[in-house]
Amino acid sequence: MGDMKSRGTTLRRSVALPSALIGELNSVAPPELRTNLNRLVILSLQEYVSRRRRQQFEGTVAAM
Repeated sequence: MGDMKSRGTTLRRSVALPSALIGELNSVAPPELRTNLNRLVILSLQEYVSRRRRQQFEGTVAAM
């Protein structure tokens, strides 16, 4: 997908999130993000991408 900011676009999607997941998310989210679901989802996805890239890199290094 690449960096969406570099293209200046925003992809809008509607998703159904289980209320239990939202409750868990709010219980661990910083107070300033608990009332901003869009920002919380964006931050969570950015952290996920970062973690996956790090895992892929570590796997590549381990395979050397």
